[in-house]
Amino acid sequence: MTTSPFEAILGTNHIPSERDCKLIQEYVNQEEQTLTTYRERADELQLSLQALLEKIDATRSSINVHRTIISLSRRIPDDNHDATLCPSDPPILLTNICQRWRRVARSTPRLWSSIHVPPVIESLEVQGRLEGANTDICPDLGHVSRVLTFPAMSPGYISSLRLSVVGSEAIISTFIESQLHQAGMFSRLQTLHICLNVISPTPNSFNVDWEGIYRRVLGKLDLSKVLSLRELWLNLRFHGRYVWSTPHLTRFIPCDHLRVLDLQDRFKTWTDSMSLCAIPAAVIVDIFQRCRNLVVFKADFEENSGYSAQPMAKHTTNTLMTTAPSLKHLSLSFFDFDGFNAAQLLASCHWPELSAVHVRQCPEMRGADQPTLNIVFLSNKIRSQLTSLTLGYYALQSDTLINILSTLSSLVQLHLEYADGGRSSGLPYRSKFKDGVLHSLTPNPNKSPTHSCPRLEYLKWERNAFFTERTLARMLLERATSPHSPIALKQAHIDFGRRISHDILPKCAPLIEAGLDLKLRGLKEGVGGRGSHEVSRKWSPKEGLFVEEDHFRWGWI
Repeated sequence: MTTSPFEAILGTNHIPSERDCKLIQEYVNQEEQTLTTYRERADELQLSLQALLEKIDATRSSINVHRTIISLSRRIPDDNHDATLCPSDPPILLTNICQRWRRVARSTPRLWSSIHVPPVIESLEVQGRLEGANTDICPDLGHVSRVLTFPAMSPGYISSLRLSVVGSEAIISTFIESQLHQAGMFSRLQTLHICLNVISPTPNSFNVDWEGIYRRVLGKLDLSKVLSLRELWLNLRFHGRYVWSTPHLTRFIPCDHLRVLDLQDRFKTWTDSMSLCAIPAAVIVDIFQRCRNLVVFKADFEENSGYSAQPMAKHTTNTLMTTAPSLKHLSLSFFDFDGFNAAQLLASCHWPELSAVHVRQCPEMRGADQPTLNIVFLSNKIRSQLTSLTLGYYALQSDTLINILSTLSSLVQLHLEYADGGRSSGLPYRSKFKDGVLHSLTPNPNKSPTHSCPRLEYLKWERNAFFTERTLARMLLERATSPHSPIALKQAHIDFGRRISHDILPKCAPLIEAGLDLKLRGLKEGVGGRGSHEVSRKWSPKEGLFVEEDHFRWGWI
């Protein structure tokens, strides 16, 4: 940059003379010509640079293309590729990479040992249209059949199968016989998750013998002969109708071999007042009596709620205490957990190895002013061995919860599940979990014992959080620093269901740095109640890939 001859007056309040103005204008004209020359040279250089960059990109592409030809992966024989693939790899994705990977994936049976076919139709509205048309055509069934007859599948390699089909009894029976039994799909099957949604054969579904269809479909499925089966999730749905289950379910399943049995309605939401898969106490007792090796059991419990219930004693062959010697994880969903049959079930069963319990109650059963004796009885019955507790219990009184926690000295994981269907604001006063619940978990040297659940490491709290943020922070800090606390929390996920009024993250920063997984979630400014919270996910971030459930994993993602 050239030095201006007018440097001395630049940036000052000097008033130039006529002669100075003429000289300055001549200098400005000269500088503008110089600027034009520079711009022209810059444009020429820019064109040259752009051409050079294009040559660089073309050369790089040429290098990559030629490297691909001599890459090691291309020269590896297909047999070696087979050895590097495992059943956890998603086979459908592998078939979309290139022709060779498609050929390798289709010729590797191990990749197809675990099949999950998501349902195409689950809407009762769509099923109703199918019923109204009085047709046996099921769009979902053709989809499932095409997947199960994929050329790569070798039935002898299939160890895990998950599918959901919709259709009439005749269509589903034909599908079971031709696509499952005759094709040998069950020959080495270890895990089966199956939902069979039966459509009414007539427009008037109230006159249909659904219990007869229930028995015939189970008889056609005939899982009792699948001796390799270890995990079974069975969901039979009948056009949205409730079918009273009989105690003969154990006739159709391999009782002596099952480790996991899940009979819960996974399509039920908290806003539904009744599960379409609920079973009476007699069936549950029958399962415990015959499935002696069960480690995990899940079921929806029926408590005479508007349906033609039958007394438990009428079906139970053994009136003595029923023992499930291997059961470690129990999940029961109740319409009314405080009912008589629920109490009778709890009193008649013995679970010596039970360590994880998940109890839900339908939110329609308010019952805040009624004594919750069954939940107290259950906690007292297994308190010494319980390490994981999940409670989805609407309107549970806070005093009752405090008393329960005070007895659970071995508890490692506690999950207070969101069980309200969006009505937290309507909770009775005594059922609002306030500071007193957190105080019971906070070490206090003036109490004996100093605090409840001293072994607690994992805490998940969904809604019904009427305690203050400062009380939460104090509980976390005291459990981490107090000499009376044997262990600090490793994970605390709190969903307040309301606005967070005080930021406790800075105060808890030392705990987070020490390894505490602390997640706080509340409503944003101006966002109200329903619809502002996402439900817990059963699916991975990769859409369509099924997430295997681990019943004994600590903590949450």
